[in-house]
Amino acid sequence: MLVRSMMTVLFLVSLATGCTSIPKGELDKHRESFDSARGMSEQVLLEYRQLYELNESLRAAVPSDDPFAWPVFDSAAVSQADADAVTVRMEAWAVIARYNDALLAIAEGRSNAEIGNAVDGLLGALQSFPVEAIADVGLEAAPYASAIKPVIRIIEQEIAARNFRAAVIAAAPLIDRFTLLLAADTDDFWEIHSELSRLQVDRANKRATDLTVRFIALAKPLASIDERNLPPGVDPDSLDPNARRLYRIVEGLDASAARVGANATLVNAIPATPVTAAGALPAGATPPTDQQMEQLRMLSEQIAGEYADAESHREKLIAYRDLLTRYLGLVNGMKVNFARLQSAATSGPSPDTTIDNLTVLVTAARTAYTTYKAQ
Repeated sequence: MLVRSMMTVLFLVSLATGCTSIPKGELDKHRESFDSARGMSEQVLLEYRQLYELNESLRAAVPSDDPFAWPVFDSAAVSQADADAVTVRMEAWAVIARYNDALLAIAEGRSNAEIGNAVDGLLGALQSFPVEAIADVGLEAAPYASAIKPVIRIIEQEIAARNFRAAVIAAAPLIDRFTLLLAADTDDFWEIHSELSRLQVDRANKRATDLTVRFIALAKPLASIDERNLPPGVDPDSLDPNARRLYRIVEGLDASAARVGANATLVNAIPATPVTAAGALPAGATPPTDQQMEQLRMLSEQIAGEYADAESHREKLIAYRDLLTRYLGLVNGMKVNFARLQSAATSGPSPDTTIDNLTVLVTAARTAYTTYKAQ
């Protein structure tokens, strides 16, 4: 979407007017905006790689049904690791950037030699693009192979004829294919991060559940007192402090579990002990000792820590959603920027506000990225 808009606008501009009416200041801002968008995309891509690898490692850590399953090694999988989805997309950005350089060389009215150098860079990027790797990341390689090879031949012919504008124009349809590769990325990024977060939350909740079983085994035989449900006239301060503390701990753990959607109801497993009208515990009810309370306190802190860990993963996912939203906002802002360049080329320069808006979007995307990484 981002690059398609760029190619369409600048392609039309180069055909209609030779781009000579675009002020240099606007072209400079366009170049800066493109560089920012590419840099932001590369940061998101590298983050995706880390998320993907962490997701795979967590999946591999899940115990097998066969406790004696023998480990395996796949050399083919190792050799394919270099040609992963991120590498392909980085190479696609490299082609797009070279194409952008060639378009700008034409738009800025540079010499034929300078345009030729830019076109040479575009040709080199196309020749080094890993077409075979497309299949390794789940895409059909044939359309890319069938599109790249003829374009390379055309560009080589136009370079030989020193017809550099035609060489750049010939690459436009191919760039659309790269745009398709990049357009669906955010959905893939979200799916991986969402799956990873679920794995992390499930693991934290599982650890919390295991600790809770120990907590219940220790606390259930002991008396706990709900200070809010006492017989009239009973002074809470006259009751056993450890029994009162135990009930508060139980309620706090239930609240922590609820925040991450865990189905924990300790107040049912460890119900409050009813107090007599005289403010005494019933016969046979034993309040926790100080030593038992210390054990329960430590267990409760570990359980709360696991629930906090689960909550932090959910909060990080929310921050990632904001990052992707801001990134897409930057992409859509680029469309407005390119429309502005087209207007300047076809109607002449006019007061510009689009670039300022794009600067705000770039800042918002960077801020969202910083916030996300700080989680």
